[in-house]
Amino acid sequence: MNTKSLFCRILIITFMMLFVFCGQDGNSELDRMEKMARSVIIYRDTYGVAHVYGPTDASVVFGFMYARAEDEFFRIERYYTESLGRMSEIMSEEGLAWDILVKAVEIEKYSKEEYQRLSPELRALCDAFADGLNYYLLKNPDVEAKFVPRFEPWFVLASGRSFWSLYGFVQNCNSSPFTTTLDENPSPFDFPKYMVWIH
Repeated sequence: MNTKSLFCRILIITFMMLFVFCGQDGNSELDRMEKMARSVIIYRDTYGVAHVYGPTDASVVFGFMYARAEDEFFRIERYYTESLGRMSEIMSEEGLAWDILVKAVEIEKYSKEEYQRLSPELRALCDAFADGLNYYLLKNPDVEAKFVPRFEPWFVLASGRSFWSLYGFVQNCNSSPFTTTLDENPSPFDFPKYMVWIH
């Protein structure tokens, strides 16, 4: 067997292995979501309220997030854009102060670390949260996610960190260091227009 023939065989085997293993990884997530979806029943009553039934807590979380996305996906996307400190992508300069604060306290880093420390049961709930939203996007290709094309399990932890921790911090500030540096006329912290509901 000459060297060229041997090289071609090795190359073909390598591509076959890559195809097989990459294909399995790519389908395993879809298979997991499909299996979860088959175990969930979403029933909407005469008022349109979703009632979610499933055999496990994770399956109910999956179904709840799917139903929630059916009702208001763009509000969910905006909520997580804010939680991740990316509001300036939507609001330009008006969202910059919040983004700086979220980045300064390293919400993403600590949320990812917390996710890794969770018990398997809690991690399954976080996974189901992300899977429910991602499955909704997969099944509804006409819905275009503008800022969060893929949801990660740790996002739900980031939202808890940013809203429960930072909103309390911001509300207790007499003045904002961001207002001082970004505005010509420093003033006590005023919530940007998109945060007025928190008062």
